[in-house]
Amino acid sequence: MKVTGLAILTVFFSVAGAPGDTLTCSRITPDELIKAIWTCSALHAQNALYCGVDPDISDSNGTTPLIAASNIGCRSLVEVLVKWRVDVDAQEKSGKTALFHAVTGKNHPITELLLNKGASVNLFDTNGVYPLQVAVQNGDSAMVAMLLLYGADPFIIDKNSRTPLMTALLKKSEPLARLLVQAGSDCNARDANNKTPLIVAVESGIPELVKLLLSFGADKNLPDSKGCTPLITSALRNRIEIVKILLEAGADVNKKDDAGRTALMIAMRGGFTAMEKVLLEKDPDGYTPLLTAARNGEIEKVHQLLMSASTDINVVNMYGSTPLIVAASRGHTDIMEEMILYGADLNAQNQIVGTALMYAAANGHSRAVRLLIDSGADLNVTNMNGRTALDYARYYRQNNIASMLIDAGATGSSSF
Repeated sequence: MKVTGLAILTVFFSVAGAPGDTLTCSRITPDELIKAIWTCSALHAQNALYCGVDPDISDSNGTTPLIAASNIGCRSLVEVLVKWRVDVDAQEKSGKTALFHAVTGKNHPITELLLNKGASVNLFDTNGVYPLQVAVQNGDSAMVAMLLLYGADPFIIDKNSRTPLMTALLKKSEPLARLLVQAGSDCNARDANNKTPLIVAVESGIPELVKLLLSFGADKNLPDSKGCTPLITSALRNRIEIVKILLEAGADVNKKDDAGRTALMIAMRGGFTAMEKVLLEKDPDGYTPLLTAARNGEIEKVHQLLMSASTDINVVNMYGSTPLIVAASRGHTDIMEEMILYGADLNAQNQIVGTALMYAAANGHSRAVRLLIDSGADLNVTNMNGRTALDYARYYRQNNIASMLIDAGATGSSSF
């Protein structure tokens, strides 16, 4: 901040004689102290103070000499002023103190000097901003450590209900986050959107931040205002490394968001094959040997299972996916051919996307799409959201597949 109001008071002056000299003091006015600040002159400031100038005078903005000196970074002036027992917590109309300005300017010596003189470390300005928050936003680890040492409250929240820890996580700073959790920051606090620090860390995409919070007791299953847990949030962003970390920590794979989706459903709908495999390995969700073989592309095992009279070709997992749907989602056309030969239901739908044709179209598996078309799959059947295979091909920009479907007589029914 610039000290604008004080400039109005500035006049040219010359100080002569010893401090407190009667003749000299007769010429000293409060303006002289202001001039001393602008010129960062500790000697002139001391002369003015010896002559009785009030060290806590302020301009129309409420800016005192100490606030101004801290703002411009004049340590020698700050040292002089604090010896005169100035109000170290005086606030401008904006609510900012000398400490606030020193922290904002990343001036460590002045900050420490003010703290040693008893400056309050947790005062807010009129915008609800406080020194620790400023230091975190500045990415100033040394300043954060100093403020915490002098009693800065790591639990304090801003106007968005964010703690300093959340601000550090938004900046993707592991050093800052570590300082704050070591100081006792709440790893399960919630912001205005009910997000926890762990969810913010997941959104940052930094695995080290996720590990740090988990090591300090962050709840791995607390959801945000939309019911999204850290695991669901990581699935939405296809962050497989973070998914693995959360699963290793014991995250509940069966938790659903407010839309009724689990992390696995999201992975399947998004075509996140690698993530889907990781989630399935943690919790197979009703995968039979045939479904597992279809998923993994194990043609010989599929053939052996289909030879058994006890094998149900249209068996489903907990999401309603048949072996044909699972194979189509991955483009395993050899397995699809085998299943179609054994009478698999071409138009069966699961609870996530829909039919085998919809999956093949969405994921760009042109050979699988051609096989299903030639085998008589219904091109225009709609899923629970009223969408067709052509809708999915268009949405995922699978232009060649869209043309293939149109040539075969497919029509779209909705837009995403």
